[in-house]
Amino acid sequence: MVAIEVPPFIYYRQMLKDNLENERSYDQLPNFTAADVLRLTGIGRNEYIELLNQARSKRSLSYITGFLRRTSSVNDNKVSLPRTLPKVHLMPWWVARMGFPSELQVQALTAQARTLLDELMDSETKTFFIHTLITREGFNELHSRGLIFIEVPVSENEHFRVPVLDGFVMNRLSGDYMESLLYKVFSTMSSQSVGELSQLLDEKVELVIDAISTLSRLGFVEKMESGGNGDSFFDFNSDTNSTSSKNTFDESADIFSNDDNDKKLGLIYDSR
Repeated sequence: MVAIEVPPFIYYRQMLKDNLENERSYDQLPNFTAADVLRLTGIGRNEYIELLNQARSKRSLSYITGFLRRTSSVNDNKVSLPRTLPKVHLMPWWVARMGFPSELQVQALTAQARTLLDELMDSETKTFFIHTLITREGFNELHSRGLIFIEVPVSENEHFRVPVLDGFVMNRLSGDYMESLLYKVFSTMSSQSVGELSQLLDEKVELVIDAISTLSRLGFVEKMESGGNGDSFFDFNSDTNSTSSKNTFDESADIFSNDDNDKKLGLIYDSR
């Protein structure tokens, strides 16, 4: 088993709370981190600005011993931070692993979720394909509570490609190595295999695999079903294979949406 002390949703929720308390700009979030925050919390640029305005307007001012004192903490009841993990799209070829639930976490589960948890813990198999669990009662509860976690398996012989992303613009990067690697993989990928892409970028294949796994989780790349011929691939918006994709990313609203009109992908990279 793998211990997950802080599930990603809880981590991002606390990070957002800290940022709101310190009135940090949304732009300080790295590009790919912002995308993952949106995926797991539903909070993008517009939502964050609205929350920041709420936090500012609801801070109390009071006179205490003759001095003006400002209350600086963000109260969860006053600022609408999400309390539960929203519905997250999971691809059928992704895998789930058991976390390391505490006794208190298990006691808080519903009967259906506890039954499924016991079944998974007793299984000799420690990884489970999503398509075998997604329809099981209790799965969403276990996932939302962080008692199971999702991995995106990638091998060096597999092929991935960048779908059409409507309105997506990537501007300045923070200079972080992994963020730069994600951008390099994202902007260079065509129909080559993972191993071939590693050689092209002159990067270790393990790092490229990690980058593609992250990009796939974010919906920025999609897995091709067969040897890179581009005829068929796994559709991000469906649990079944498809011959076309209508993935779009609306930067102005920071939400994914479906659009029947194909648009070109534009990248703006400022390395200053």
